[in-house]
Amino acid sequence: DEAYRRFEEQRPTETWEERFHLVEECFERLPEALQTVCRLHYFEGRKAWQIADDLTVNLTAVLKRLERARNALRDCVRSKLLSDTQ
Repeated sequence: DEAYRRFEEQRPTETWEERFHLVEECFERLPEALQTVCRLHYFEGRKAWQIADDLTVNLTAVLKRLERARNALRDCVRSKLLSDTQ
């Protein structure tokens, strides 16, 4: 949310399509393990415990991967925003 607010403040004329492309670009940079849990959780609507069962990893690992993915996406978007404004 914070990254999007900053994006809106710095580049208010950008379209949602351009914003989505930025996040998509950052998502593609994630390691496969992080992409997989994000895809299952956010795009397919699976619960963390279901993902853990499907991937045969413990629940804590899935939750940690989701946290790492969110942090990595946030940092990537911030980095791109800062580099675009300089």
